[in-house]
Amino acid sequence: MKNITILAVVASCALATAGLGVGCGDSNTATGGSGPGGSSNNGGSVNNGGSTNNGGSTNNGGSTNNGGSTSDGGAGGSGGASNPPPPKLGDQIDRFGRPAINTALNHAFDPDAMATDTAKDSWNHAEDPAMWVGSFAPEVAKNLAIIDAVDGKCGNQLLAKPDDADGTVHPDRYQVLASVLADDRLWVNIAGTSCKTYLAVEANATGVVVNNDCGGRRIADDVIDESYSVLAVGAVSGVTDGVDPDDDVKGTTFPYLAKPH
Repeated sequence: MKNITILAVVASCALATAGLGVGCGDSNTATGGSGPGGSSNNGGSVNNGGSTNNGGSTNNGGSTNNGGSTSDGGAGGSGGASNPPPPKLGDQIDRFGRPAINTALNHAFDPDAMATDTAKDSWNHAEDPAMWVGSFAPEVAKNLAIIDAVDGKCGNQLLAKPDDADGTVHPDRYQVLASVLADDRLWVNIAGTSCKTYLAVEANATGVVVNNDCGGRRIADDVIDESYSVLAVGAVSGVTDGVDPDDDVKGTTFPYLAKPH
């Protein structure tokens, strides 16, 4: 299969930013609104120098004023938002989940950057796995619909439900995959006879590929390519970000990394 560069995802984001209704699904499917970031304000109305006095009325021989009292962004303003307090000891701040799922499928195309950050933190802070599918699958399904459109074909995403007999888009087209991915954790089959396939446990559970692989994630797995291939073209390969795993991370003993170089 001819590779589809991961830049297609970036293009999809750009079109969503322009409000062009990118994505697959019915009329209830969100397509990105006005895109990520809106009009970013880095530092409020940052004053780089204010009315900087470079020399003022320079007195050559008197006391030269180089800059007066230069204002460089106020008191370190960075958008006007103060840093959140540190988490309490013992609070969950992250999950040991699959790479890129929270990043790509949870408010990934939300025009409000603060809302996006809050949503991603909520995902990571969620402690009860029994609540994950109910809380996050609807949002995941919306983003799946957008990424499904990357190759210009709707409905060829892995586990996507086919259209109804009359050609109507199935209202729950993305629900199965959304439910699998919203339950965001790395699954390992400890009875597996080999460990060669990323997402092998999930593939077995959903009937995509019957196997006895241990699954999990190996260091050498190109998980970004594999993830976007599944989401965009319904295969385990075909979409690439053009970045191959470094040979230095393919060691056989802990911590499996090369010495610094």
